[in-house]
Amino acid sequence: MQHSLDIKLTETASSRIKKYLKTNTDREAIRFGIKKTGCSGYSFFIDYANTKLKEDIEITIDDIKFYIDSQSSAVVNNTTIDFVKSGFQEAFRFSNPKILSECGCGESFTIEE
Repeated sequence: MQHSLDIKLTETASSRIKKYLKTNTDREAIRFGIKKTGCSGYSFFIDYANTKLKEDIEITIDDIKFYIDSQSSAVVNNTTIDFVKSGFQEAFRFSNPKILSECGCGESFTIEE
């Protein structure tokens, strides 16, 4: 079944993910969602996956397969995923209109419920 989640990848994020998946052929998809953590409540996570779980929603973005757990789907909808480099640091960054506030370190956020 095709699900209609609106998740966007910047060109930089798409390129980074495709490069990783190409060099790590044991990974078939990206796992994306939220988890409770940090001082503000939630944080996004992105990881590489080899197995689709029963509760996962599968979508394809820019020829990349994503597994999103059904409980995260409402929050991750309308998220833009970017990949940024600053000096020696590089990381995925997430932009979502449901975020009401972020903690001072930028690692966690509160959402519009």
